[in-house]
Amino acid sequence: MSTPRFSIVIPTRNRARYLQHAIRCAASQVHESLEIIVSDNDSADETRAVVEPYLNGRTRYVNTGRTLCMPDSWEFALAQARGEFVTVLSDDDAISPELCDRIERAIGGSRDDLYQWPRHRYVLGWEGTDDTDTLYLPDLSGEFYAKSAAAMLDKWYGVCRYIKDSPMMFNCFAHRDLLARVRRRCGRVFIGMSPDVAAGVALLAHTRAYVYFDAALALAGIGVQSIGCNCVAGGQSASNVDTFFAEFGKRIDELYAGSPHIDADLLTPAVASVLTQAKPAHGGALADHALDLDGFFTACLAQVVEFERGGRDVGDKRAALARSAEAHGVTLDERAAEAQVEHYAQRRTVERRHAFGGFADIFECATQLPGLEQQVIERGRQHDAA
Repeated sequence: MSTPRFSIVIPTRNRARYLQHAIRCAASQVHESLEIIVSDNDSADETRAVVEPYLNGRTRYVNTGRTLCMPDSWEFALAQARGEFVTVLSDDDAISPELCDRIERAIGGSRDDLYQWPRHRYVLGWEGTDDTDTLYLPDLSGEFYAKSAAAMLDKWYGVCRYIKDSPMMFNCFAHRDLLARVRRRCGRVFIGMSPDVAAGVALLAHTRAYVYFDAALALAGIGVQSIGCNCVAGGQSASNVDTFFAEFGKRIDELYAGSPHIDADLLTPAVASVLTQAKPAHGGALADHALDLDGFFTACLAQVVEFERGGRDVGDKRAALARSAEAHGVTLDERAAEAQVEHYAQRRTVERRHAFGGFADIFECATQLPGLEQQVIERGRQHDAA
C-alpha cells in the first residue's frame, strides 16, 4: 500500500453531533493522496454510526477499547497515521475543502517539516449567546511565510499563557520525520494534561523554523461541550472538570507537577505544568528555555482580572494567587496584568473584525471559506487604497 501524502486524524469521544461535521469536512478534501482516521475513545453514543457511511479505502475507524485520558487518546490516534504529513482535526472543528491542496502548493519543493495555519472562531452556540453559527475572521493576506521555532518557544516560556497562534498539531501538518524525532527523544508526543500545549512545545523543540499560512483554512468550534485543559479555566460545568481529571487516574497535584501551586481554577498553571514537564522529557532540545516566574504570575493575575471584569467573584482566587506568589518570592504586578488584559482584549477585537453569519452549520461555513477569505482580502485592499 502506497504512503499517502497527508493524514487527517480525528480523535473523538461522545461527541457524535460534532463529529458528523468534522468527518464530512475531511472527506470533502479535493486532494487525492489522503487518509482519514477516526479514533474513537470508547464512546457510548452514536459515534460509530456517524463514521460508518464514510468507511472506504481512505477512511478508517479505530477504537481505543477502553476509556483513555485525553493525551493518551491523542497518542493512540496519532500512532495510526501512515501519511507523510500528519494533522489532528478536533471533532468540533472544521477545515476548508482546499486545506490539503493549498498546503501542498505551499510545500512545493521545500524541505520544511511543519506547516501551520490559524483556526478561526466559529460559534457552535451555548446558552445566552446571540451569535450561534457565526464566523469571525481577522484581516488576512492569503500568504505564507517562515517563523522561528525558538522565538515561539521563548513566547511560551516567557508569557506562560495559552498561545493559540503556535503550532499545536490541530492547526498544522507535521512531517512524519519530525514526529519521529520527538518520539525518539521522549517516547511520545503528548505529555502532561494538555495535548495541544504538549504538541506545540514538542514540535517547536525539534525543528528550527516552520511555515505559517495566513489564510482561512480551519475553524475552531466554540460550544457547550468544551473538554480538556479549558475545563480548568473556569466557567465549565463541574461534571466536565470531574470527568476530565478522573480519566487520568492521578491526583491533581501529580497532574500539575512542576507548576507553582495555586488553589484556584486557572488555565495558566495547567499550561505551566506542561511546559515544565516538557523540559526533562525533551532533554537538551529545551535547554535554552525556562519558565519565567514573573511572567507566570502576571498571566495568572491577568486571568483573575478578566474574571473580575466579567462580574465574577474573584476574592478567593486573588487570595490564593497572593499566597503562592509570596511563597515563590514574586511581587504581583497589577499594572502589568491590566496591560496584558488590555492587549488580549484588543487582539480579540482584531481577530473578530469580519463577522459572517447565517450558516446552517460549521460544515457549510467551512465549504465557503475560500470565498470568504477572498472577501476579507479584497476588503483589506480597498481599505489600503482608500
